[in-house]
Amino acid sequence: GQRRARSRRHCGGMPVPFERLASLHSGHLSYLHRAQHGVISRDQLRRAGFPDSYGRERVRTRRWRLLHPGVYFTNSGSVSFEARCWAAVLWAGPGAHVSGSAAAFLNGTSGVVPTVIEIALPEDRRVRSRPGVRIIRRRQLEPDQQLPPRRSIPATALDLAERADDDDGVVRHISDAARQLGGVGPLQRERSERARLRHSALIDDLLAPAAEGIESALEYRFHIGVVASHGLPAFARQRREIVDGCAIRADAVSEFGTRCELDGRVHLARQAEDLWRDNAVAIATSDTTLRYRWLHVAGRRCQAARQVARGKASSGF
Repeated sequence: GQRRARSRRHCGGMPVPFERLASLHSGHLSYLHRAQHGVISRDQLRRAGFPDSYGRERVRTRRWRLLHPGVYFTNSGSVSFEARCWAAVLWAGPGAHVSGSAAAFLNGTSGVVPTVIEIALPEDRRVRSRPGVRIIRRRQLEPDQQLPPRRSIPATALDLAERADDDDGVVRHISDAARQLGGVGPLQRERSERARLRHSALIDDLLAPAAEGIESALEYRFHIGVVASHGLPAFARQRREIVDGCAIRADAVSEFGTRCELDGRVHLARQAEDLWRDNAVAIATSDTTLRYRWLHVAGRRCQAARQVARGKASSGF
């Protein structure tokens, strides 16, 4: 009897069960359910007119799950990464943004799902990290532009590039963001607002016009460490063509009939396809294709440069 009495609230003088109370606000609840990937907070329930005991009761009866204190998952299935991010933002409270590698994954510039979600808060707020959520504080946070609230692509890319342990990590974060954005313009604007930046020399090189079109650390090492540092004429980067009826994109093409294709790990599983493509290019254009991997570009760059020079010479350079 006492449990039943606690599970009711009054509306117009009459007791109303939880199920009936939910239907009074079902439109708003359904909107939050969809927009927030099945996550809702106790504060949101309060603003919609629900008592605090509503969420606790649904957790007790296993219809909802408690993800963080005062934050509930209202679906019966698995918790998606987006739902985890919403839960972290709602738990952290006003001004919270998804940041770091979690923001990069949400923004589509990284394919790696982080195990810990980084949340940025205004500098004047104090919230302690908890399992699965790491709290950082920032002096300035941009207005919410996307849902769940997160750092923008340019801001996230520079954040991660600044934290990178090596040059390859810096290049990866900048080039992935530039590819997603369709150019380096937004990254240049973000860079102009940061007076001090770790790895600033390398980042500025990557954002310079001469580096436009570099899409990976392997490409950066080739164009800067093999071509530019050895005084070779620059290659056109990422040229799109139709060869043998198929759309292709060449990594590096010179005007002297020499092409260089840079094979990262993804190419190891499609060597037969690459060989077929090289044959088609040779027949259609008479160009010579030179292929290089990490071993050649990073460990034998002087030998690679001599080979590229000989290739250009044999083509009439």
